[in-house]
Amino acid sequence: MKRSITIDPEDDFKNTFSKVLKVGDNVYVSAMMADHLDENPSFSEQTHSILNKINDYLKTIKLDLSYVVKVQVYGTDKLNLEALDDIFKMYFKNPYPARDVAIVDHLAEENASIQISLEAIDYRASELMKQWENQICEDGVCEYI
Repeated sequence: MKRSITIDPEDDFKNTFSKVLKVGDNVYVSAMMADHLDENPSFSEQTHSILNKINDYLKTIKLDLSYVVKVQVYGTDKLNLEALDDIFKMYFKNPYPARDVAIVDHLAEENASIQISLEAIDYRASELMKQWENQICEDGVCEYI
C-alpha cells in the first residue's frame, strides 16, 4: 500500500511530489529545507528546523527519528560537518543512520544552506512477529519463551 503523508492539506494540490511517502513499511521523506529562510537563519538553526519538521511528519504515522535508516544531506559551502555531527547526536542515537553528504553550489531556496531527505523503516510489525514466534500457546494461553 502506498500513501502520501501530509501535514498541510494544501500540499496535495501545490506539489507534483509527495513530501513524505509510506510504501508498506518503508517511509521516504523528500528533501526538506528550513522554514523562515527569509530571516536568514544560521546553519544550525536550519538543521534543527528541518529535523523537527521531519519528526512532525513522522509523528503523524506514529513514528519518530529512531526509525530512520538513511539520511541524505545536501549543503552549500556554509555546511559545517562538525556542527552537523553535534546536531545529529541530539536527534539520532547509536547505531546512527547511514548518511550521505554532498556539497553543492546552491540550493533551490535563497538563504538555504542545507536540505535533508531520508528513509525510515516501520519495523514495529516485524518486532511483533518475532515476539509471537517466541511463544508457546496451549488452550488459548500463551507463554513467551
